[in-house]
Amino acid sequence: MSKIYNVDGLGKNIKYVRMNICHMTQEKFSEAVNLSVEQLKKIETNASLPSIASLFSIADYANIPLDLLCRDDIKASEIYTVITLMEELKEHDENYIHGICDIMTSLYTRLRNDKL
Repeated sequence: MSKIYNVDGLGKNIKYVRMNICHMTQEKFSEAVNLSVEQLKKIETNASLPSIASLFSIADYANIPLDLLCRDDIKASEIYTVITLMEELKEHDENYIHGICDIMTSLYTRLRNDKL
């Protein structure tokens, strides 16, 4: 089975990443990923598609895999939950972190294998 990519949800995914992972305004985020505010607004509303360079910049800045930013068949909320958990790990001891990392690796592997 081939992977499913859907550009219709791309703008929504980018907006979610900006607001819920990066916690940034359009102005600050557009500056961080080298876009104009107008370009970012168009991308988030699906009035325009980002360039390949912009997609890489967004994924790199948000520290998420590019394919997840563009995927339609994996529930974004599950992936973003994993990313949020990774951020929270910084506050815990090493054994706790190793346990959570094992769980996240299992979840990520299962999700990817289920969708391949």
